[in-house]
Amino acid sequence: MKNFIQRGDTLSFTAAAAASSGDLINLGSGLHGVAAYDVEVGDDGEAVIEGVFTLPKVATDVAAAFDLAYFNGSNITTDPSGNTLVGVFTQAAAASTSSAAIKLLPTAS
Repeated sequence: MKNFIQRGDTLSFTAAAAASSGDLINLGSGLHGVAAYDVEVGDDGEAVIEGVFTLPKVATDVAAAFDLAYFNGSNITTDPSGNTLVGVFTQAAAASTSSAAIKLLPTAS
């Protein structure tokens, strides 16, 4: 088909901030992705926007499977106050854990 551009599970971006492979990054307009590789400010990069990823979470938060997952700029949290909805927990996460399995939502805000 002549109008096909790409599958859309990864998107190209220009890094507004340095990011390491595996970091959750804000692409804008409520869209978040996981950096496919390390990028420096101003570099072109690729972000995976679909799938389930192990991401750092606030160690004191407790989540049940399918609870909403918010990003506080550093970690995933269960607290919606002032944070951005990015996905759902795919498994329960205990207070003693510092990471969780998160299914990214296509757009969250």
